[in-house]
Amino acid sequence: MKSRIPVSQVIVTAGAGAPSLGEVADNLNGATGFFTNVFTDIFYMVGVLLVTAAIIKYRDHRMNQQETPISRVIVLLIAGLVIGFGPLMVDYIQNYTPHL
Repeated sequence: MKSRIPVSQVIVTAGAGAPSLGEVADNLNGATGFFTNVFTDIFYMVGVLLVTAAIIKYRDHRMNQQETPISRVIVLLIAGLVIGFGPLMVDYIQNYTPHL
């Protein structure tokens, strides 16, 4: 006849070698750190490109106001600044600790 192992002993034995919640979080953070850096770099490049496009469109607006409206220049400039400074703002908000 086979001897049966109680379920509580199996859980305790299996849990002895299992990583803690902190170790799992560190492993997950290390794995996603690369993608975070890639997306941050992409945001910076897109922001610079949009600001550059705003400068070019402003030059076009100066040459011919009817063809290129100033609203397009303003939208490109604001979008470039928001996207370009987005990672900095997110990092600041995550690391901000209010002094109470």
